[in-house]
Formats: sequence, structure tokens, C-alpha cells
Amino acid sequence: MESFLSFLLEKWPYGIWIVIGGIVVYLYMTIKQKANDADKNADEAHIKIEKLPCEKHLEKVDSIDAINAKVDGILQAIQMLGGNNQRPLIMSHSPISLTDYGRELSKELDLESHIRSNWNATSEYIETHSESMNPYDIQQLCLNYVVSHPEEVLSKDGYDKVKSKAYQIGTQVIYILQAAAIIVRDTYFKEHNINVDDVDKHDPNTKTINAEK
Repeated sequence: MESFLSFLLEKWPYGIWIVIGGIVVYLYMTIKQKANDADKNADEAHIKIEKLPCEKHLEKVDSIDAINAKVDGILQAIQMLGGNNQRPLIMSHSPISLTDYGRELSKELDLESHIRSNWNATSEYIETHSESMNPYDIQQLCLNYVVSHPEEVLSKDGYDKVKSKAYQIGTQVIYILQAAAIIVRDTYFKEHNINVDDVDKHDPNTKTINAEK
């Protein structure tokens, strides 16, 4: 190595400085690249942190929004059944409630008794998933749960009666399940001392109408 350096200095006196300069430039570029990579990683980490939800609060908000969107779709589907000229089971104005025909059909199918037979599980589900919810959101939760889990709410026997009745009058099962959902909501509200009129205070549709006035 020494003989090589001596030869290089003898034959090319400035060569050694060029080599040293090259090494310095290489080290500088390497260090600069690593610094840029570190800055890039830091920026990406910052962006990811900013995108994080506010822990459980935003998770719950997303869950409520998902429920409301799903129930809105369900109610729209029910309204589309108007082509079958079915008599309404629930009143359209908020807070929604059973019509006279809704009460009559519910009594015929003994919906309240079937709901009561599985009430502990239904009530526990609503209570577990309705923490920090307002009355309107709880109502939406009830509607969604009954429509998506009819056998758990009504028992198999009760749900079979609903399906048979729906077939008999030429409509969809969801048409009758909406009445069961109102009974579930009213039962839960009564047990937890929630005023059904408070649904109106949190109904976004009602707020929009009032704002337009």
C-alpha cells in the first residue's frame, strides 16, 4: 500500500488529493442521502399520525354514521314498497310511531310477546352499542338491529309468523319488521326513561327543515 502511494505521488503528485477529494465527496453524499431519507420517514410518520382517528370517539362516530346511513337505506326501501299499495305501519313524521294498522297487525302477530321472549339479549345489545348515543341514534340502532337480526329479536317462531304474513299480504318481510322495530324502541325507551319526543331534537332531517324555515 505504501509503495503504491509512493509511486502515485512520484508519477502523479496531485493524484492523491484527487483520490482524497473523491472519498470526501462520497462520504458527504452518503451522509446527505441518509439525512434526506430520515427527513422523508419523519414526514411520512407525521402524515400517518395526522390521519389517525381520535381513538374510540371517532370510531363511535363512524359507527353511528354507518348505522344511520344503513337505516336511511332501509327506510327508503320500505318507502319503495308503496308500489304495492300497502297501508303504512308507521307514521312518517318524527318521532315515528305505529299507525292504527301498525298496532292492529302487531297485535295479530303478537309481536310484543315474541320481542319480550328474547328481550334480555336485545336490551343488552342496544345498551352495549348505544353508549353516548342520543335518542335519535338509539332509535336508528333499534331499527337496524331488528331488520338485520329478526330471529334474535323475535325468536324463530315469531319471525316465521312475520314471513308467513308478509307472503299472505304480498309484501316484503322488512315491511312488517319496521313495526317490530318501533316496539323495540318504545320498550327500551320506557325502561331507560327516555322521552320519545327527544328523538325530534336530534333528528338531522327535522333540523334541516327548521333551518330552511
